[in-house]
Amino acid sequence: MPMILESQTARELAAKSHEARRRNKELRELAEREPQPEPQVAPNPLADILTRTREHIEALDSQMEDCVDPKDWDCLTRSKERLFKIWARLAQIPTDPKPVQQRTTNQRRELPPPTVAKAQPSAQQGITEAGQG
Repeated sequence: MPMILESQTARELAAKSHEARRRNKELRELAEREPQPEPQVAPNPLADILTRTREHIEALDSQMEDCVDPKDWDCLTRSKERLFKIWARLAQIPTDPKPVQQRTTNQRRELPPPTVAKAQPSAQQGITEAGQG
């Protein structure tokens, strides 16, 4: 049954609407005044290892600055390379591009078999063949 809107009913609905808007405004203001909780982020178990690895790399850099012996320099660069690979792996950073396959000389490239179109005899060929036989 449809509701008939009379002046008394309209006043009641307007009062309810006004009250709801006032309550919503108060709730918004209250929410703005309260500090928002910080989102909980799961700790990264590899963060400490990454930090220590980075510190080791920096220590190797400082040692390389002071190094004068080529043999020691070689050892330090190899150590730095190993640590960098560990760090990149833990940080999920790709270090090497995908290897390119090179074709060796004994590999042959497979080609599709050639398609041969059947030649249709022309009218002139038919005449010469018929005249010979």
